[in-house]
Amino acid sequence: MEDERQLLLQYQIDTIVSTNSGGGATYAKIAATRELEISVVMVQRPQIPDVEQVADVEGAIAWLIKQLLVISY
Repeated sequence: MEDERQLLLQYQIDTIVSTNSGGGATYAKIAATRELEISVVMVQRPQIPDVEQVADVEGAIAWLIKQLLVISY
């Protein structure tokens, strides 16, 4: 957090724009901005639509073939 605080001060940053990733990777930066009373704009990620998903290239190819077969008939 000290490194983040020093960076914010060094570059005279007055506003941070960050995605709301839900992870801990940006916690130190957000905590430092609170300490220094710097404005934070938090961008909410869009909701992921409920769609079919595949885990690998083979799954993607199989899905594409299935879609092509549906379109052909």
